[in-house]
Amino acid sequence: LNIESPTEKEHRWMLVVESGTDLVAMDANGKSDPFVVCELVQAKKQGGKWTGMRTTSKTKTNTIQTTLNPVWNFEVYNLKAEVTFQKYQGVKFTCWDKDLIGSPDFMGEGYLWFGVDIPQP
Repeated sequence: LNIESPTEKEHRWMLVVESGTDLVAMDANGKSDPFVVCELVQAKKQGGKWTGMRTTSKTKTNTIQTTLNPVWNFEVYNLKAEVTFQKYQGVKFTCWDKDLIGSPDFMGEGYLWFGVDIPQP
């Protein structure tokens, strides 16, 4: 997460999906072919829970073949900060395993909510 210097005329918000570590093996070879789908989230927080979630601006990383530790370094969004934080409440990340035949396999998902502290690892 990077917001450019306040001395600039326009603040930018950039999101990069860097890598994954120790992902679940989804293929018979003990590996996966992971990619991540990212979507901006519009929602309302009521009673400590997010409700009425809608997603938009879907984009995805490239697929990294045969690995459980992919490195994408993929710039997902580079948007105007003020507009982004007014219109959206967060980002949804969904990790998938690409298959040659059939639909991708779900590996997991998570959210990054704006204005909420990110727990330290």
